[in-house]
Amino acid sequence: MRGRVRGPALEKPDHRCRRLLRACRERPRCQPDGTGGTGSIVVQVRDSVVTGSDGNGIWAKRAGVVIDRTSSTDNAGYGVLADGSGAFIHLGNSTVVGNGGGLGTIGGGQILSYQNNQPNGNGFDGAPTGVLGLK
Repeated sequence: MRGRVRGPALEKPDHRCRRLLRACRERPRCQPDGTGGTGSIVVQVRDSVVTGSDGNGIWAKRAGVVIDRTSSTDNAGYGVLADGSGAFIHLGNSTVVGNGGGLGTIGGGQILSYQNNQPNGNGFDGAPTGVLGLK
């Protein structure tokens, strides 16, 4: 089984929704990429499953990603990757399991954890670069 798309059912999806769902099934991942612009990108991923990608699951390239109550599983690359200066990920209440690598950072990227995640059972688990306190 390749990827799965989870979320609320669409009663009458239009052609754009069908195309998006088809693309997600073929190459499921979340990859905000801020390398080509001057503005900032911050994406929220909540109550989601990112699974079965032939690359990284959630991959921030010079962008921010806030991940909450989400699973990144069975991806060939990293489950969660912060790539490059300006890339940051806030990770809370989430599972990262069965990936080639669990948590990864390269080129100055940061993963900050609320310390309530399960990044276990990956080829190598990795670790966050810092912690955030629950308020």
